Amino acid sequence: WGYRLQLQYDGSAFDGVPLEVPRLLYGTAVSDAITEDDPSSLFAFWGVQGDIIRISMNRASGDLDPLLELLDSRGQRLLRDDDGSGSANALIDRYALPYTGVYYILAKRYDGNLKPATTSGQFNLILSQILP
Repeated sequence: WGYRLQLQYDGSAFDGVPLEVPRLLYGTAVSDAITEDDPSSLFAFWGVQGDIIRISMNRASGDLDPLLELLDSRGQRLLRDDDGSGSANALIDRYALPYTGVYYILAKRYDGNLKPATTSGQFNLILSQILP
């Protein structure tokens, strides 16, 4: 009745993701700030093809005009949103992930020509999976 269990380490799903980039799980809420010295924040998460996600970035203080970008594992932009949540908040809603792997969320400020590109302040970011 003996058995043998053997594990093999094949690396991490986050190999290649810089150590300073925070990893998020579905249901995670984080607070951060956009400042003159730190104009963006980058986060990584693991997603499965077909997962339907929602990412919200809401201003918590200051005059920040939040802007969200969803990037693929190579850093190429998949989606961008500036005011999808209204009141100068950003929202990526009901997006089905195209592959299984690492994704990045780039949180920054609006950099267009209609408003100052120097807004700053605290923000709250939430990554959610929408279940069918």
